[in-house]
Amino acid sequence: MGRSRGTIVTKAGKESGVEDAFGEAGRQFAASILLIEDETNRVELAEAFITHILPQQDENVRVIKQIVDKTDNREVQIL
Repeated sequence: MGRSRGTIVTKAGKESGVEDAFGEAGRQFAASILLIEDETNRVELAEAFITHILPQQDENVRVIKQIVDKTDNREVQIL
């Protein structure tokens, strides 16, 4: 089975278009990236798209990770 560009294959092996996962933004991305011939420019467009769809970083997550990292090697005793 040949796959078209812009096809996403899930862990279950099902194929889905990028627009199915990311809506109109995914459709526009797929259409735009096919028009770009230069690989560097394609990478830049892909990075910009991914950065745009990622959720904003939550400062609390960073702080919690630091706390966990500091306590990771210690035994925790509940009294």
